Amino acid sequence: MPHHLVVTAMGRDRPAVAHALIAFISQCGCNIVDSQLAILGQEFTLSLLLSGDWNALARLESSLPDEAHKLELITLSKRTQQAAPAPDRPSATAVLLVPDRPGLISQLTDFIRQQGWDIQALQSVTLSEQQLLRAGVVIRLPAQSDLIQAAHAFKAFAQSLGALQAHFTPTPNQEESPCQS
Repeated sequence: MPHHLVVTAMGRDRPAVAHALIAFISQCGCNIVDSQLAILGQEFTLSLLLSGDWNALARLESSLPDEAHKLELITLSKRTQQAAPAPDRPSATAVLLVPDRPGLISQLTDFIRQQGWDIQALQSVTLSEQQLLRAGVVIRLPAQSDLIQAAHAFKAFAQSLGALQAHFTPTPNQEESPCQS
């Protein structure tokens, strides 16, 4: 039975740093099950779900601090388990484009919490020249949810924020980038 480890790395963005870390993980005998990489300002961040036998993960855990130091990265790691398949629950991608101001993401996540929805992925970007925020979220709704009602609730929320655009699209039950639409 494979074991699992979550690793997050952060450091100054520079050519080949992601490759160097990924190559090191492979040399330890670990497999990358899932990953997300983002450039935030001048920093890069990489989150990975790894699998491997107990020895491979232990080897990685013990040697990662030294390798991270060589690569000038800050790393965190935590043992975990593979996520159980989600029960048959509807999911959707919700995207909004709204004039930017502090607190919008907090308002969005609070709205989602109030609806009883689960956040599966969240991505936002400020379009500074236009002073707009584009935010997208993949959500999972309770099993018996009405997607049409959920779409209306999201659009009403977006309208209350003064959104220029708002989209609520049912999606297959799989993770995807929330800002693709």
